[in-house]
Amino acid sequence: MVSVLNKLSTSTKLYMISAGIVFIAVMTALIGNIAFDPLYSRIIIWTSGLLVVIGKTISTVKKGKRNKTLAKDIGIIIGIAAALVMYFQL
Repeated sequence: MVSVLNKLSTSTKLYMISAGIVFIAVMTALIGNIAFDPLYSRIIIWTSGLLVVIGKTISTVKKGKRNKTLAKDIGIIIGIAAALVMYFQL
């Protein structure tokens, strides 16, 4: 298992951690039949989104070193970051 994780890129690991955070929070709410505080759920979503943005930024920087087009990736990063900021301010 460790050798498989060592072969994954850093951005993929961040995506997996982000999905794991959301999965654990959802399973805790469903299995325990409890409701989370709205602040707690916002922190979970914010943390997961931030990890996705960081992972996408890392993959974009690596792609930029290989002289690939970056417009779509930068648009995705800006879009996710803007959605996170607007969600957290509500």
